[in-house]
Amino acid sequence: MTTINTLITNIVTHIKSDFPELVACEALAGYLETTTVDTLHANTPGLYIASVGSGEMAPVETGQRDITVQLVAYLILVNATDSLQREEDTQLLISNLLAYVGWNRWGLGNVHPAMAVESADVHGLTNDFQPHVKDWRLGVSVLARAADIYGSDNPVSNLALWAITWEQQIRVGDDLYDDSGDTTPTHLYVPTDSGDAYTALTTVAGGLAWTDADLDTGEISGTLTVTKANDESQITHYAVYWGESANTKLATEEQITLLEVTGSDLSHDFAADTAVPDGATHLLVYTQYNGLERSEYLSIALDDISNAAPTAITLDTSSIADATDTTGGVLIGTLTTTDEDTDDTATYSIVGGTDPLVFSITDDQLMIDDGILDATTQSSYAVTVRVTDSLSNTFDQAFTITVV
Repeated sequence: MTTINTLITNIVTHIKSDFPELVACEALAGYLETTTVDTLHANTPGLYIASVGSGEMAPVETGQRDITVQLVAYLILVNATDSLQREEDTQLLISNLLAYVGWNRWGLGNVHPAMAVESADVHGLTNDFQPHVKDWRLGVSVLARAADIYGSDNPVSNLALWAITWEQQIRVGDDLYDDSGDTTPTHLYVPTDSGDAYTALTTVAGGLAWTDADLDTGEISGTLTVTKANDESQITHYAVYWGESANTKLATEEQITLLEVTGSDLSHDFAADTAVPDGATHLLVYTQYNGLERSEYLSIALDDISNAAPTAITLDTSSIADATDTTGGVLIGTLTTTDEDTDDTATYSIVGGTDPLVFSITDDQLMIDDGILDATTQSSYAVTVRVTDSLSNTFDQAFTITVV
């Protein structure tokens, strides 16, 4: 089980490894003797980590407790010759440490991410400075340790001293339903009707619904609907990602959106012509609790629609009786298109042939208008018809109309 000492040890280990520019990185002991302070001032930049208290203890469904630990890291940097360089080096370290500490779990499975990370200049705060009675970050414990590192009642001009403060929850106790221990639960446990047994209630979305309304290949549009989980007491957000399969996030892409729990079903609208990243085949939805993402998820296929061109045009009749008076237009036959997109539209037009001027099309009806037909003078007519689908894909078909 992780203790506060274990947490601080892991923090020191991680920062030592990733910040080689620190001459010293240690857990802060209790009261420092004068000789220790002298050594500390002689070996900077240095970082000293301590726990200065704990906040509320919250029960969780597994029988364990989440304890909020209040942590502080003191950065000290001494440069007696160049004050501007000292301040520049200090600010660079502070900004890098703030980014590093935030959301860090220090390699511990039952420690929640670091939250509420802040920094403050505590150089000389013990010189008649009154501790803040409500904010622990500038309270007695934090300032007493700062004064200990400071090592003087008088201002020290060549020293920079900053405190980085944050809160971190540790899960302690035995998980009643997981023998492996030290894991952040991905299930809630609720009583069954029998009252003496428990069943796992998975904390994932209740369901997903999605239909792609964009006919262009490589683009989508539409609404992803996320049905709320049947118990959202341990869910604060639903995170939506691109997936390279039904069970793997697309590593090259960032999170699409983060939907905050409202107690109702949620949705995310994909605008028209939203580009689908290379390799994306699914949408994946994970649940989060205060920034901690669970390993469980739901997925749904993108089913990106590709629009195929028509492949054939047929005419149900290709002949007309001799001596027919076609003045004003007479029906030859009905046109039909073959297209694998069965719900696609089809628009017909005359685009060629040896006799295009005597033909016309109304909707899907091929018409002829050439007066009284005479097979002895013209026994057949040639026309080319074009069909165009909803995305301007086309197909041309030549027809011969025989006068019989």
